[in-house]
Amino acid sequence: MLKVVFFARLRELMKIDEVSIEFPEDNFITVQQALKIMTDNYSAFNEYIEQGHRIMIAVNQSMTDQRHQLKPGDELALFPPVTGG
Repeated sequence: MLKVVFFARLRELMKIDEVSIEFPEDNFITVQQALKIMTDNYSAFNEYIEQGHRIMIAVNQSMTDQRHQLKPGDELALFPPVTGG
């Protein structure tokens, strides 16, 4: 299983803190594939992405990109880009 955790505006839109994704039989997926699973299965997440919003990605608390290969037990954190003054 992959634990997907939401932060900030994404958490508000999803109305949940986290979800779990099952891995395919070969036990490997990329972040990009995990995001596809999210858009296919969670309409709030899909709408957020379709509106052109960007997301930042961390795996096991380290920033990464969509090519990163995930393994069972990883934590994928998704959050909007941070802005401030």
